[in-house]
Amino acid sequence: LYIVIGSLVVFVFDYLFPDLYLSSYLYFDRDAVMQGQVWRVISFVLCPFSSTPIFMLISCYFYWLIGSQLEQVWGGFRFNVFYLSSSCCSSLSP
Repeated sequence: LYIVIGSLVVFVFDYLFPDLYLSSYLYFDRDAVMQGQVWRVISFVLCPFSSTPIFMLISCYFYWLIGSQLEQVWGGFRFNVFYLSSSCCSSLSP
């Protein structure tokens, strides 16, 4: 739920203020992390899933629906380990 809300906030901010483009400060960038921008290791999870409002709403609903069900079945700890490890492993691919 927090990731979906965070993604929506970033999407709305990018949509209302396109010249600031908050997402560019959140994306995972190895060179930027090595230069001291360590927040990018975690914050890339909040980057919007889509660039259009309707697809953003659909994808947020999907993430919330699947995530809440998995968390209910697996428990909070296992779901968080799954989500964070899959996010970290996806950032390692070239």
